[in-house]
Amino acid sequence: MIQLKEVSKIYTIGDECVYALDHASMQIKEGEFVSIIGPSGSGKSTMMNIIGCLDTADEGEYILDGISIEQYSETELARIRNKKIGFIFQNFNLLPKLTAEENVELPLIYQRIKTSERRKRVREALEKVKLSHRMHHCPTELSGGQQQRVAIARALVTAPSLFLADEPTGNLDSKTGVEIMKLFHELHEMGNTIVLTQLFEDDAIEAAAPFGNTSVTVKSGYTSESMRITGTTGSYFEIMDLELSYGRTIKQTDVENNSCVLVISSDTAIEFFGRADAVGESLSLNGRPFLVVGVLSEDNSSLTSGQSLMQSSSDDSETTTVTLEGYIPYSAFIRISDSALDITRFYASSADE
Repeated sequence: MIQLKEVSKIYTIGDECVYALDHASMQIKEGEFVSIIGPSGSGKSTMMNIIGCLDTADEGEYILDGISIEQYSETELARIRNKKIGFIFQNFNLLPKLTAEENVELPLIYQRIKTSERRKRVREALEKVKLSHRMHHCPTELSGGQQQRVAIARALVTAPSLFLADEPTGNLDSKTGVEIMKLFHELHEMGNTIVLTQLFEDDAIEAAAPFGNTSVTVKSGYTSESMRITGTTGSYFEIMDLELSYGRTIKQTDVENNSCVLVISSDTAIEFFGRADAVGESLSLNGRPFLVVGVLSEDNSSLTSGQSLMQSSSDDSETTTVTLEGYIPYSAFIRISDSALDITRFYASSADE
């Protein structure tokens, strides 16, 4: 989807050339959630402007959907910015005299969408960010978190395939920042590609836990199933409000030591071991042994993130769905993915614990 090859952005100040980006390379696949993390002045916003077709590189090549950006006309670039990309900014960039509803509606007016269709899509977008009850309020009547939700709804209303969020939690307190990050995760689970930047010093940086998904073959004894695996850090469990019935979550030391440890859903524990308390048991993921260190509570089973398995009773009168899912350190996930078909790349890091 997105590929940057040795991209540089150069500014001339007097006789000196300053590199805002210095031969940066990056690849983002469709459906990934990518965080670009670094200190102020490291070129994060410059890179986002280039990805969003708001600026051009002085050196290198930017390939979007398999085509070099230089081959797009200005009209085509404008269409990409308007329909393909949803922009979310640190300062919200809401028009102060317009209501939340009117701010969200604005990009649809530019697209010349009919009034009835506009109102329907605006209402749906505000409902998705849980702000429909404030749709008639102006930005000054909304909290910072609510204003950012309006900005996300404005990006969402055009149904883009790519969301670009430049330090979206930068002006929010830590608690509100975590809530906004949870919203981004929900958007990602809908199939959207998300790229966001975060300050390394930001108190909310822990909310931008790296993660990737892939399907692996899981074996225990003679039982073998396909299971959805998420590679991440311990902070992911806090972000997603995942609670455990047994054991512990992934620790930072697990990531640093490339530990082969695994947190599984209660359905997975029962499927392979016949009981929920499976801490201390072992599962083979793509031929590598992993130690179960934690089991999620039943309320955390998620059909959106796990591998569903249909089971019928002996008389076929009842059919139940179990969710096979597991979580491992992202350092171990990279090794697992190397032998899987779906390789997820990481451009993010969690805060030090």
